[in-house]
Amino acid sequence: MKKLIKQLIVKIKGKTKKALKSLLAIGLLMLASASALATPITAGVVTWDPDSVLDFSAGSSFKQWFTTNNNGESDANIITGDDITGAVTTADIVTDFTTNNPPENDYFLTGFGIITALNGLTSASAYLCDGCELTYAFGGLKLEGDMLSFDETDAWFTLFSDSSEEFDLLAIHEDNYAAAQDGVVWLEGGFDSFAIISGTINAGFTEGLLSVTDGLAFGNFDTNGEPEGLGGSDISLSGSAQFSSSSPYNTSGTVDFEGDTIPEPSTLAIFALALLALAGVTRAKQR
Repeated sequence: MKKLIKQLIVKIKGKTKKALKSLLAIGLLMLASASALATPITAGVVTWDPDSVLDFSAGSSFKQWFTTNNNGESDANIITGDDITGAVTTADIVTDFTTNNPPENDYFLTGFGIITALNGLTSASAYLCDGCELTYAFGGLKLEGDMLSFDETDAWFTLFSDSSEEFDLLAIHEDNYAAAQDGVVWLEGGFDSFAIISGTINAGFTEGLLSVTDGLAFGNFDTNGEPEGLGGSDISLSGSAQFSSSSPYNTSGTVDFEGDTIPEPSTLAIFALALLALAGVTRAKQR
């Protein structure tokens, strides 16, 4: 390939139209090949392959609870230690939402979690640097009167890229709140939609759509490609959770995130663009 390109460049200097056409053809072919073979993306501590069948598909586990305090309204993308004392107890929240009237107060769903798999890879070392973690927090999802839908107006989410493993999903205390959010902001944004699609508020399945607004990986996710075929959002989510009457926190919870990501330009693509530029300049000089 390199030998052929050198020969073409020599011929172009002689202003050979045939060589010019050949160079254009090679440049276009290389560009097409580059788009079909995107290089893996690394953003912070995370690496993934946008050519994967799943593109970006992350599995996670989380802990959530309802609070009477919308900590997404103020400077509270960060869940502080004060919020754990404000988390509702079983005495403050209706235990069985399916057989009781809606609660008199506003309740906001809040929580944190950790990414446990990426594109089918369940070993953290396959997509994270050694000793690293990708965690997240969310809040401000106001429960509606039907006990199935949420007002997302002030809802928020943030993913954190951390070079040290400190988060413990099972630990509900102030230090763990901080551990879930002490890394670099990897992605942040808001909810476009979120609702329980089957089951109840106590044990149900949810779906939602997210739009990213900032973060280390923002440029790779601002695609408006979700849901597939419709677009408008950047990430789709589907999850499930179950509450227990003996605790204000869910006993189990998993959620999957999916998105179409924008790959970084490969070396092949950059070289192809350079060839096309060279051909364009040469053609202009011939006129």
